Amino acid sequence: MHWIKLVFVFGKIVVICYMLANGIRARYSKFGKFDEISRLMAVFILILIALIAFDLTKKYIAGFYFLVLASNFINFLCLSHILRKLR
Repeated sequence: MHWIKLVFVFGKIVVICYMLANGIRARYSKFGKFDEISRLMAVFILILIALIAFDLTKKYIAGFYFLVLASNFINFLCLSHILRKLR
């Protein structure tokens, strides 16, 4: 049962990282530089990879808490930057 959960979670994170990487590439081709949102998306990819690494190795609750807190904060920052640019 653990392997089924791991396959689904790993697949979901791979799809999300792929979409974020395509978003970074699209923003670079549109603006010609890496802006703040692109950097935040890159950090978010690293956090997701770190969450997978924590899931496959020792389970540090403090590490999970920090990574989930950081990913939620980055999601909020990206959303606020995107909404600010829509005005």
